[in-house]
Amino acid sequence: MASQGASGVIAIMLDRSRPPEGRTASLTQLESLGDPESVSALLAVAADDTEIDVILSGAGTALGRIYMRQGRLLEAPLHDFVGTAYIAFDQAVSDAQGSG
Repeated sequence: MASQGASGVIAIMLDRSRPPEGRTASLTQLESLGDPESVSALLAVAADDTEIDVILSGAGTALGRIYMRQGRLLEAPLHDFVGTAYIAFDQAVSDAQGSG
């Protein structure tokens, strides 16, 4: 069931005809799910150099938090990230380490 939910939220995130506010809200939902389907979609967005900065930043932040929560930080494919997503990932990890 979570996968069906993720699919709908992923569709919103990827729909460039939607306003950025709705798309960024979907990033938060995908972060909460943290399932493989959500992570895969977030990774694709983080690597998309045609995506707008606010979405790249949100994807990077969500991925940083997911990877930290799952204890998989060293597995993150940062070499694929667009600069904005990379910076947001790094900031999310830094924030999490500072508050932990």
